[in-house]
Amino acid sequence: MKSFLEKPYAEVAFNLPIKEVFTYKIPPQFTGKVQVGMRVFVPFGRRRITGYVVAFTAKWDKDI
Repeated sequence: MKSFLEKPYAEVAFNLPIKEVFTYKIPPQFTGKVQVGMRVFVPFGRRRITGYVVAFTAKWDKDI
């Protein structure tokens, strides 16, 4: 099993009409607390919305 330091990003899915997940860096204060399936409240554009953690990843590979 990979440690938090090896996979410090969470893939988050939203209940929106989009077919992709979004990657968020897990803040240090949540180290070891975030789990797959957990509901999270994250920034999304100009607002904050609820999403669900579906996986962890070691890198953020999306272009800005």
